[in-house]
Amino acid sequence: MLILQFYNIQNPDSILKHALTEFTADVVWILNLTSGKFTYISPSVFQLRGVTAEEAMLETLEDSLTPESIVVVKDAIAKNIKGFIEHPEIPNYYINEVQQFCKNGQIIWIEVSTQYRYSPIGDIEVVGVSRNIEERKKSENALRASEEKFKTMIETSPDGIAITTLDGTIQFVTAKVVSMWGFDSADELIGRNTMEFIHSSYHQKAIFLVTEMFSGNFTGASEYLMVRKDGSFFYAEANANILRDAQNNPVGVLYIERDITERKQAEVAFKENAEELESINRQLEVSISNANEMAAQAVQAEEMVRESEARFRAVFDTANDAIVSADSAGNIMDWNPSAERIFGYSKIEAQGQRIKLILPARHLAGMERILSGREKHVIGKTIEVEGLRKDGSEFPLELSLSEWRVADHKFFAAVIRDITERKRLKEELQQQATLDALTGIFNRRHFQQLALDELKRAKRLKRPLAVVLIDIDYFKHVNDTFGHAAGDQALLAFTKICQKNIREIDMFARFGGDEFALLLPEASDEQAYIVVERIRLAVQSQPVELDGKFVSLTISSGFANLSVEQEAFDKLLSQADQALYRAKETGRNKVVCYAKT
Repeated sequence: MLILQFYNIQNPDSILKHALTEFTADVVWILNLTSGKFTYISPSVFQLRGVTAEEAMLETLEDSLTPESIVVVKDAIAKNIKGFIEHPEIPNYYINEVQQFCKNGQIIWIEVSTQYRYSPIGDIEVVGVSRNIEERKKSENALRASEEKFKTMIETSPDGIAITTLDGTIQFVTAKVVSMWGFDSADELIGRNTMEFIHSSYHQKAIFLVTEMFSGNFTGASEYLMVRKDGSFFYAEANANILRDAQNNPVGVLYIERDITERKQAEVAFKENAEELESINRQLEVSISNANEMAAQAVQAEEMVRESEARFRAVFDTANDAIVSADSAGNIMDWNPSAERIFGYSKIEAQGQRIKLILPARHLAGMERILSGREKHVIGKTIEVEGLRKDGSEFPLELSLSEWRVADHKFFAAVIRDITERKRLKEELQQQATLDALTGIFNRRHFQQLALDELKRAKRLKRPLAVVLIDIDYFKHVNDTFGHAAGDQALLAFTKICQKNIREIDMFARFGGDEFALLLPEASDEQAYIVVERIRLAVQSQPVELDGKFVSLTISSGFANLSVEQEAFDKLLSQADQALYRAKETGRNKVVCYAKT
């Protein structure tokens, strides 16, 4: 931004007009507040609005600005002029963002920088510089929309989501976490450490698993005993992932947590029910020698069974998770309402059927090994497999198995949870972190992470590696002429052309705007040139239809290759950028290789 002071300068208007007209694309103007008319507007107004300077000077503020912006400007003038009149000796400088009409009817956002001064005849003038910020506004709106989508997605998740620093200090929590932990607002949790809410008996486990995660070992879902605000306890299952910056350094931890108290109660109920039944059987065997005693104990045992069954049935029927019991042969014995909802079979349809009714064929051999006792280590663990619904569709589920014995018979119970939503959320978060929202190819951050790994491999094996930067020539003109929606179509068309002309091992990314990058493993300078030249010719020969018109695009590209000096990736990228600059400087629509001299 060019800022000039207009004091003690001989013929300031002449200096101002010459400097700003000749050396900036921004629009410079002078408005006489006494007459309400423009006394000067630079010729660059034609590039901004499609009107000549002469036409623009005949307009009033109301002619060129939207009604909302008129209110903003008049409020700003009323506020700023007071300070200028009271203290004209103090330099003043103000910035506002407003919307302005173009000659073709389009409305654009501009940033207006202003200063107040006295004219030679004593009138108050506003000296302003207007700059087109439509692209910045579009980016801000796109970012705001993306943030709102992401916020809605995580706030409506059935699981709680929290983000902490590396030392466990809470930075962000969803409303689900706040309610799960018994608090009234997120502000009560922000800044506190997660260890405050984990029961002390689970602290060592939490520290061990976080350490393993930082070491690169997969830890999976883990169960913890949590402490609410009021001191009550609940069981939670948490999945954790390391958050990393663009240099792949860990900067925080993402937790996805859900309350599994009902599931734990169901498991305890199963265990207690089995233990009580076994105890009853032992009592009956001991008392068989005495008929009267046996009868009395039988009555007592029957009452115990009824009480135990009632407790178990209450948990069984109201649990949100599916609960399925089966014998050692794999025959389904019991089936709660949540199982009906998840799998689509009624209890009558499921009872007596084999367990293969709800599992895809590929999981049956493993389930047979579990039921036969050959994989006892799975009992009591939580595993992820696919389930099979009545309509034949498969879905991801979480399965926790327990077993019990009655006399010589063995039985199994499974607490099952549909984790489709959790998987979807995880995939969307992964996609947001790695892909460009418009084109679907890699974004800059993920591309750089992949490039660092590929660079290490190329150095270790002493193999060539080319880094390519590509810009679409005069792309701003496409946006200005046809609009940003058409510009997005052009970017998508260009992306498809590139994808058709690169190998599967090549890595393609959008850095932003019309800037793209390619990573070409195993490619020498000659091979890299062939690939990029093929793309250049394909782009040039395939006009893109925009707003009913076919528009020819061209590209400029620069590339650099790994040399014996073993450059860092940032250096390779800088060399490719220098080559790209030479391609633009020498006429565009060409491919230039960085010359190592």
